[in-house]
This record gives sequence, C-alpha cells and structure tokens, in this order.
Amino acid sequence: WNLGGGVLPCLEMADTLIFVDIDGVLNAGVRDVDGSSVLLSDRNVALAFKEHEAKFLEAHGDFVARMRSAAGRFDDLVCDDRNHLSPVLVQRLVNILQAAGERALVVLSSSWRKQRHQAQVEALEGQISSRLGRRFQFGARTEQAVERQPGDRLICIGNFVSRHCASRRVRALRVVILDDFFASPLDTWTLGRQRVRSARDAEAYIQGRARRCQRVSVKLVHCYEEWKTPEGLRVQLGAGISQTQVDATSSFLDRAGTASKEAGQVGGRRRAVLSLWSSVSQEACEAKGTVEKAVIRLKQAIALTPRYLLLPEGHRSRMAPDVLSLCL
Repeated sequence: WNLGGGVLPCLEMADTLIFVDIDGVLNAGVRDVDGSSVLLSDRNVALAFKEHEAKFLEAHGDFVARMRSAAGRFDDLVCDDRNHLSPVLVQRLVNILQAAGERALVVLSSSWRKQRHQAQVEALEGQISSRLGRRFQFGARTEQAVERQPGDRLICIGNFVSRHCASRRVRALRVVILDDFFASPLDTWTLGRQRVRSARDAEAYIQGRARRCQRVSVKLVHCYEEWKTPEGLRVQLGAGISQTQVDATSSFLDRAGTASKEAGQVGGRRRAVLSLWSSVSQEACEAKGTVEKAVIRLKQAIALTPRYLLLPEGHRSRMAPDVLSLCL
C-alpha cells in the first residue's frame, strides 16, 4: 500500500473511485456543541436513558436530550462499543461496492486512515470480505492532512482525484463520495477561494480537479441529518448511509457506467466517420468520377452515427460542393 494517497499499480485501470468515510457513515454520531461527535453506541445510548444526578443533567442535559432523540429515530444503527461499526451500515456499503463492479478503487478518506486505527480498519475489511464473499482491502488512502473543517476533507479528495487522472490515461471516471463531513450541513464550506453551498457545488469542484479525464461523473452522498426536538434543541447527526442513498448511488453507478460505454462506442464510430470524410474529400477533389462511390461509402458511415453528420469546419471547407450537397 501507498499510505500517502497513491494507488495500487494493479488498479491503474480503475474506472470508479469510491471515497469512504467511517464515522458518520458506517456508524452514527451526534454532534456536540464543541464540534465533536459522540457515537450512537450501546454504551452511550444506555447512559443517555439512565437516570442521572441533578448535577450531571445540569451540565449535560441538552446533550442527553439530543442523544435520546437520535436513538429514538435511528435505533437500528446503534453500533458495537468494541468495533464502532453498525452491521446495517456496513451491509449498505457492501451493496454499493457490488453495484460499482470489480474495477472500483475504494479509497479510505476517513480519519481512520491514520496508523493508530489500523487494527479497526483491518477488522472492517474482514467484515466487508465476509459479506462480499471475497477478500477486500482498501486500495488506497487520501493524504495525511490536518482537517479542521469540511472543506479540508473535500480538498484531500480532490487532490487524490487530480493525481489519479494525471498519472494514467483515464477516459471516463465515476466518483462516489460517502461522507458526513464532520456531521456538518452543506452550507458554506471554504475551499481556498471557492465556496460550496450544495452537493452540486461539491461535485462540480471534484469534476474540476479531474481535468485530464474526458468524462467525469460525480456523486456526493452526504450522510447527514438534522432536526429539532420538541423543546427546540437542534440535533445534528452523522446519520450513516440511508437505504434511499444506497438506491440512488446504485442508480448513479448504473447510469454513469452505461453512458461511459455508449460514449466509448460512439467515440470510436465518430473517429471512423471523420476518417471517411477526409478520405472522401480527397477522392472527390482528385477525381470527379469517384464522387458517387465516395457518397455511397459516406452514407453508410453516417447511417451508423447520424449525430455526427455535422462535421468539423476543416472537413467542410475541403469538401467538394457537389459531394456536400449530395450528402446533405
């Protein structure tokens, strides 16, 4: 492995990048007032519903209320205190990996990419392997960097995409980002001089980082929920991958994959048509007697790809007028 953000040589032809955060994606966590998240785990939920002393509730009453509200809504996502993983959410990730296919490069973009979490990562890889029915490992990790706000995480992902496209010839690329971005809403993230106010803004930023790739499709899966309790307390939750998001991501992967294949097929036919235009133009200019034969050949090519009847200006200018009028 290259822990600095590189990719495995055997996956240089990857047509899909899946960036996986862990906390808030494969478990759920309630955001505290200081910006940290507290796991929706067996122990924490039990503590939240336990009768506490008056002094404790005076100091932590609001957070206890938030934890109780989150547990009431997402009781099926409560994770184990040992491995900090929700079985339900791990299975949802596996469903996305299956939809992505064998040419997907799965990139660990979570704080779990740090060395101190290696044992937990290996345990997660074991769970995914058993559910997939084959050996699974994260193929790469984003660079080690200080991430103080959501924009920092998105920049790290953008850096990886940029390097991936620059180091190999990538014609078409699908990118899926699974992240709760520190249990934060998509409001105004800062990326240098850029601002991100929506999922579409974030997706456009990643597309802009993949300039060397001809076709890039990006899907941001923002695993975040927020609401207010009856008492008016704001609850912010890294809510894990919802089933609705799994379905939407699978559809995205299917559409993007189909579009990529069709574009590749059309691109090959387009090159053949343009080659024929050059040949036809040359024949028509050199010998008038070959015009009818050339037109027949040209119409055969156009029948295959009618959308490319409109030619580049250079080809039009060299086309003999009578050949052009016959074709059009």
